[in-house]
Amino acid sequence: MELASITCCFTGHRKIPLGAYESLTERLRETIIQLVKESIMYFRTVGALGFDKLAAKTVLAGKQEYPQMKLILVLPSQNQTKGWRTKDIAVYEKMKRQSDQVIDTAKEFTPDCMKERN
Repeated sequence: MELASITCCFTGHRKIPLGAYESLTERLRETIIQLVKESIMYFRTVGALGFDKLAAKTVLAGKQEYPQMKLILVLPSQNQTKGWRTKDIAVYEKMKRQSDQVIDTAKEFTPDCMKERN
């Protein structure tokens, strides 16, 4: 089976309204579980603030019940966290350690690194 046919990629808004966070998390969890039941096992995201981080955290939490799931972070640049708050960087670094694979598409941020990541 081709890898693309068993991979789900996440990307989304950087800011999630506070009132939407809980329901979005639950819908995301339900969607991921349904995908696993349909043999989708690889989940990719850039781990950026907002929805991407939420997706990565939800996949990591789901691995408790479905250890066959794989989280792959595809980073647009190694310095993606430049300008982030210390708390957000700590969460990001933890996600990187817990991921099954981390792919750096560029050392430094450039206008083209997002295209390379995509």
